[in-house]
Amino acid sequence: MPALVVWSRWDDGRVSSVSAGADPRLVDAALECFLSFGVRKTSLTDVADRAGVSRATAYRVFGDKSGLVRAVAETEITRLLDRLDAAVTWEAPLADALEQAITFTLDYLRDHAVLQRLITKEPEQLTDIVVDRK
Repeated sequence: MPALVVWSRWDDGRVSSVSAGADPRLVDAALECFLSFGVRKTSLTDVADRAGVSRATAYRVFGDKSGLVRAVAETEITRLLDRLDAAVTWEAPLADALEQAITFTLDYLRDHAVLQRLITKEPEQLTDIVVDRK
């Protein structure tokens, strides 16, 4: 089962999320596999092996490869929002807070190794993650 993400908007404008359901070891192992092999070539067996768990555990947590990709994307969005919230002084004047938020987000995305690999080597996989094609 993919992770459940709950989004909250605070009175002061901050946005945060709480992700439940995906074992962080499996998500981190999936990110390592995506970086090493690419999203297309990564299997749930690769992720299970890298995380040191059984294949059955990976399938129980994610269901299938789509569930894996969805859980990793949700977890990475949660990480981005948590770090954004810590990096921005939300009480600052609006222009300053926006500048901090935009600068942080652009730097974060530029430095995200898996995202950069997707953009340069597997852009079609990124499209499949962003656009739900049911």
